[in-house]
Amino acid sequence: MDIIIAGGGVSAFEAALAARKSSPDCNIVIHSAESIPPYRRPALPGLIAASEEEFSKIFIRKDDFYQANNIQLILNSRLTGMDPARKEVIFNGNQICHYDKLILATGGKAFLPPLPGIDRENVFALRTYDDLIRLRKKIAEGAEKFTIVGGGILGLELADALLKCNVAVTLLERSERLLKKDVSPEDSQMMMEKLQTVENFKLICGASTCEVTEQGVLLESGEVIPSDVVIFSTGSRPELSGISPEIKVDRGIIVNSRMECSLPDVFACGDNSQYDGNVCGLYTTSRAMAAVAGNNAAGNLTEYIPKHNSITLNVLGFKMSSDGKVTVK
Repeated sequence: MDIIIAGGGVSAFEAALAARKSSPDCNIVIHSAESIPPYRRPALPGLIAASEEEFSKIFIRKDDFYQANNIQLILNSRLTGMDPARKEVIFNGNQICHYDKLILATGGKAFLPPLPGIDRENVFALRTYDDLIRLRKKIAEGAEKFTIVGGGILGLELADALLKCNVAVTLLERSERLLKKDVSPEDSQMMMEKLQTVENFKLICGASTCEVTEQGVLLESGEVIPSDVVIFSTGSRPELSGISPEIKVDRGIIVNSRMECSLPDVFACGDNSQYDGNVCGLYTTSRAMAAVAGNNAAGNLTEYIPKHNSITLNVLGFKMSSDGKVTVK
């Protein structure tokens, strides 16, 4: 049996691992659009200021793991089309592969709001390893003023990492306070007061971005935030490029509790999928969904059971636990 996995993140890896544990003899091939083997995406911000020797820690497994477990890994291979009637998938526009079972684990892509100037060379999102390398290059070239649009957890992690590079950081949050959905007003206020004391850091809440100009970020208030580099931390969207129009999609690929989508022998898991009305967006959830998809693709019958997802944050002088409680270090 041939199991094809489209994607190169933790979902693709966990699906392959589960399928191999369930079926020692099936053929498993991962087609990853990335240039490196599957890695821990949440670790990207921490590598902004890291030495190159620390980069190896990002990989989920070493290269020899795939050969030892008879999992073929093909890099720089992006899903561009499907022919469900022939049970074929197309990668890079011309590589056709047959499947008995197909797992769509293409993940998500950074959401960049459709603003004037969003396509400027100095505009970034930190979603992939290649984004990280480009950002580190900007720092090495001498960029000094960084503006982050979006004050969520990733935005705060980005700010913390950039400050370790001895640059100036401005964090723009559209809401009137930080982490409005995650922490109480009291804890949010405590965080904002603490952040006002951080050197080389400026927090602006209630800031609506309307354009990226040559000078920096233009706010609706008319204020311009001088910026050498602008990083948008404004969420992600499911990566649905290349999937068949026969697959039912809402915000993501609609799946049932077995991670089956609307086509026979096709599964989806991770950031590209939608289960029970919800789109996945957390690392731990992606892993759990992928394990179910891999098991079922290999011939088992496993049900996905959602669990409470913990959120932790330890940056810029404060900690936030999974229950949303904030403490100052």
